[in-house]
Amino acid sequence: MVTAIAKAADRADLVDAGLDSPLNNHAAAQIFAELLGGGLFDLILTGVRAIDDLDGSLGGLVAGTLDLPYAGLIRKADADGDGKIVIVQKEYPGGYAVELVVRLPTVLGIQAAEQPPRYVPISRLRQVMKTATVEEVSVAPPSQQPLDVTRLFKPEEGAGAVMISGDAQEAARQITSLLSERRLLR
Repeated sequence: MVTAIAKAADRADLVDAGLDSPLNNHAAAQIFAELLGGGLFDLILTGVRAIDDLDGSLGGLVAGTLDLPYAGLIRKADADGDGKIVIVQKEYPGGYAVELVVRLPTVLGIQAAEQPPRYVPISRLRQVMKTATVEEVSVAPPSQQPLDVTRLFKPEEGAGAVMISGDAQEAARQITSLLSERRLLR
């Protein structure tokens, strides 16, 4: 948080929801939307992936909760001169990109930086460490509690399931035969 303040963040808040276990993205989005609900912002930036959560849904969930537009997998964003829109490059698989014009306020899920992040000089970090304040914000626990994974397993063979094995040609033959038997192929 100190680094963010040193890079010119307006403020830093430490959010305490009073939970012992990690939040899922739906619960985290609910908390962020509650904190941001006052609408004193033009642009909310989120990451697309985190080291512990690779589904990238947080930005879209926050946008949906706040009823704002959302664009994800953004690799470049430029503000328009009048401050009412932002021009973004959205990345697609295969290295393709499209340029979109998005009205503010909005939420953007940032995929990667066009340039490496700038580093803050140690002297600036030390100065901020002496003067910065991090406000602790307590929020009510979200209505959507974290999920507990109790077991991961392969699906068990059952009465309606047919397990297909073999190489690609054998698997294709088995699938075709099953579909023909059930009159799903013409």
